[in-house]
Amino acid sequence: LAGVPRIVLRMGTVAPPQWPMISEGEPAQQQWYRLVLRSALIDKRVRLVPNRRAVLDAWLTWLGVPADKCASRPLVTPNVVDMSLLGTAGEAEIEALRSRLKLDQGQWVLGTVTRFAPEKGISLWLDAVELVIQRLPSAVFLLIGDGRLREEMLREVQRRGLAGHLRVVMDAGMELAPYYSVMNVYLQTSLVEGFPNAVQEAMAFGLPIVATDVGGTREASGDHSGRLCPTDAAQIAAHLKNTINHHCDRSNSLDLTSKRSKAKSIEMLLTAYKTVK
Repeated sequence: LAGVPRIVLRMGTVAPPQWPMISEGEPAQQQWYRLVLRSALIDKRVRLVPNRRAVLDAWLTWLGVPADKCASRPLVTPNVVDMSLLGTAGEAEIEALRSRLKLDQGQWVLGTVTRFAPEKGISLWLDAVELVIQRLPSAVFLLIGDGRLREEMLREVQRRGLAGHLRVVMDAGMELAPYYSVMNVYLQTSLVEGFPNAVQEAMAFGLPIVATDVGGTREASGDHSGRLCPTDAAQIAAHLKNTINHHCDRSNSLDLTSKRSKAKSIEMLLTAYKTVK
């Protein structure tokens, strides 16, 4: 492998068979990817480091390689959130952001940080938003992210007449602390997930979570800070409405991120690298 002494392959999402397809060339790309990975796993210098056991099992099943046949034993290492990368959010900064986004005091803000991609359930997100707005016209949805479905998503927002209820931010960068701070509820509508970092970030800011019960979302949220539901717009909207009606606030959210030590995760990743022979 080009003389590289050790390679750690970090797997943070589901295996390719679960990826939504949006181009005809993707199946061929996946087969090429499968061939390369199968060849790599017979080399002792290569080690798989997935963020969940289920992610590891899904990848090995797709690759057709049992765990005991990997030259270097896989090591499961959960994701952690480095809060320092999200910046800070002082009161003045939060108020300035509220003003820039035209958010009224006391107005409910339901936020999402995501990639505009098929697997993130953008259409499902819009379906749920539309239903909530029908029941709660004063709600505002804050969508932060970007991706290959950007133009399609923006056209759909206009077609559905949702523009007045949405604040779409595509240039937020890494410093998301002020954005999380103006939210009242965090919404995730992924169709597939590995171990969602954004859910952990939202919980670290004390936000109640309403999310689709897919992949590692239940594990990431601990199913304590909100409601997990099927990939169904009506149920997602009902869960959001219930969360608002019960006036869930930041004090009701369980911050599990403190139980996932950043230092411990880094140590495990370094161990994975150093123990590859």
